[in-house]
Amino acid sequence: MEIVSHARTYDFLEQAPVWKGVPERFRLHGVATQRAAERIALLSGYAEHDRLMLTALLHDIGKLVLLHAYPGYQRRTHAETARQRVAAERRELGFDHAAVGGVLARRWGLPHTVAATIESHHTPEADGAAAIIRLADLLAHYVQGRVVDPAELRAASAQAGLAPEQLRTVMYDLPLPAAPPPPRVPEPCPLSTREMDVLDQLAQGLVYKQIAVELELSSSTVRTHLHNVYKKLGATDRAQAVLIANARGWIPSRDSV
Repeated sequence: MEIVSHARTYDFLEQAPVWKGVPERFRLHGVATQRAAERIALLSGYAEHDRLMLTALLHDIGKLVLLHAYPGYQRRTHAETARQRVAAERRELGFDHAAVGGVLARRWGLPHTVAATIESHHTPEADGAAAIIRLADLLAHYVQGRVVDPAELRAASAQAGLAPEQLRTVMYDLPLPAAPPPPRVPEPCPLSTREMDVLDQLAQGLVYKQIAVELELSSSTVRTHLHNVYKKLGATDRAQAVLIANARGWIPSRDSV
């Protein structure tokens, strides 16, 4: 209760410019994962219901830490599937969001089993609660219309103790996924790496001074980079520059989690 009472809160209707809608997307994914985990637990006979529900909500908390700590995190680790995303994180950062989430859960003083489950929920050899969360996470991505590897889904289901017919039952019971958008083929990008870093920060809603702090640059240097971005893209303002870059596949859509 002490953790909850002292935590800063996020209101979707009163968004801060830095975060914009990011926490809401994480909340929706957490709720979808929780619902899937509850259904899996019912079929598999898993007994630790309350602890599983808490862990399902917090399983991706490490992503919020990485979004805050690493400029360009979403762009540099963008991938189609959850497995590819984790591999990209480990390649770019040397660790993944699950490990970060486990560290944070321990610092919050949450039970060791909760932290350990968060830490290992992307491990193929996971068992118990971690195996359920892994499968529930994949099902949440499926429900939200994202790319899910059927082979990975079957393997995760077996690890969580569900037979193929039980997996089909869960998938049938969950809401249907939205139709995924057609794949985009990125055009060659004329921007430099640093210009892309600045543009990515701009896409997240940061202003000049915030971008300067995040990228450890002076405000005048940020302005110069953005001037070059506008010129190269033929944009008249920041909104148009972000729209052009997103439409051409140079920065990931902000609705990815």
